[in-house]
Amino acid sequence: MNFDDTARFFGPSEKLWPELFAPPSTRATMLCRRCRNVAVSGIRRFCGKCAHARKLEATRESKRAKRSLNGRKTGN
Repeated sequence: MNFDDTARFFGPSEKLWPELFAPPSTRATMLCRRCRNVAVSGIRRFCGKCAHARKLEATRESKRAKRSLNGRKTGN
């Protein structure tokens, strides 16, 4: 029994399970991934405040890694 036979016996799928074919009633709001308080729009993942804090944290970490990698090395 293939899909065509099933549709022939039971009828179209939208009649069996109408909730699967109904349009979504409300649109989900995306929240900031860090603070979960501010709704963001578009492709943004973080609100402005959290994005700025994240950028500062990343810069701080990269500066720290730079200093520690080259700080105690001696040349050949």
